[in-house]
Amino acid sequence: MTNPSERKLRDLEILENIISTFNGIKIYEKEMKETIFEYLNGNLSADNFYKSYLNNRNDFLDRMIHSQEIFLFIEDELIKDKEKLRTVINLKTFENFVSHSDVASGIGDCSSEGDSWDFTDEYKEEAVNNRGCITCPFCNEEIYIFDLYNSFYEDNISLYLTDLYKKKFSIWIDLVEAASINKSQNQLELFPIDERQKRDLLIISTDKKYKLRAKKAEKKAEEAALIQEEKELSKIKNEEKYKNEFPAMMQEIATYLSWGRRNDYIGDWEEESDGLQLAIYWNLDWDFDKRYKATHKTKTFKEIAFRFWLYEEVFGRLTDTDFIYPGNKDNPYDIFLEGYKKLIKVTHKFLSKFGDVKQEKNYFSLKSMDLDFIKGHRDYMHELKQALYDEFESI
Repeated sequence: MTNPSERKLRDLEILENIISTFNGIKIYEKEMKETIFEYLNGNLSADNFYKSYLNNRNDFLDRMIHSQEIFLFIEDELIKDKEKLRTVINLKTFENFVSHSDVASGIGDCSSEGDSWDFTDEYKEEAVNNRGCITCPFCNEEIYIFDLYNSFYEDNISLYLTDLYKKKFSIWIDLVEAASINKSQNQLELFPIDERQKRDLLIISTDKKYKLRAKKAEKKAEEAALIQEEKELSKIKNEEKYKNEFPAMMQEIATYLSWGRRNDYIGDWEEESDGLQLAIYWNLDWDFDKRYKATHKTKTFKEIAFRFWLYEEVFGRLTDTDFIYPGNKDNPYDIFLEGYKKLIKVTHKFLSKFGDVKQEKNYFSLKSMDLDFIKGHRDYMHELKQALYDEFESI
């Protein structure tokens, strides 16, 4: 029993024997031999496509592979010859998966586009009898198994042709170097080919490459247009949603403003700060020692009064224009409102760990019978300060 490496070598040999009969591959090999000759004689230094790849042989070989799409030179002859096509797509070491990457007639709308499925014998026969096209089982569109983005092409044809010709290129370089060809020689030993046939094949190849580039560009343009359209629709929907929610949102903010206003507070925001959290942080009064006091204490309990920030102490002063839609475009009211509510929630949750909590507007009162809290309430209030600051990081 042969190992996987030997089986792949055998399939590469089969593939080479088949494509070597095609006139198109002779054109391709002629061009590549001429490129190798120019490379070995130092004539590619002014060629921008190869210029950066001349100092490393492996890099140069990779660049040669990417200079032309090899399959384009054999495509027409292969899909017209059913027996050879059948042999190629049934190579035993090929990955038997195919995908819907595109449709033969243009851009499709398949829900499973990009997903792979088994390339069964039935699909293979359909491809043989339909010049490489099969019917997608998900959308019934006709797809081409040799499309450059099809998994069958990417995982098999492209990889095998790359392996085959990278080895060939390397052998050709060795042969030319061993023969010590001088720089005056203007050509290598090439396959004989009729000049008219050569011209026709080159026209076909160029036309295919143009159509392929145009098809890719068209697909990218349509995808970009679709993405932009979705963004615009999403923006319109969000704006409409915001407009509908604006009155209730501002009414909720007005309720918080009714707790007290800071008409003298404008908000000296730091324009060079790294974000909203820092801007708010530096403009807040974080002196907690002035915000709480012990109002009553005994050996068994202690009462603490804590004055929470007013809304405008945190987010700056609001004016009448803020309440007229759309308000100030630089003021994210929804983010500020949710942030203020979270800060209140954090405060209530923290204090509730130590006793009964009551809230009247922005004033909290805590009656605690927790002995640790009674002994060291200042330490715990500083923990509350840290908890509130941590919450700012999520606003």
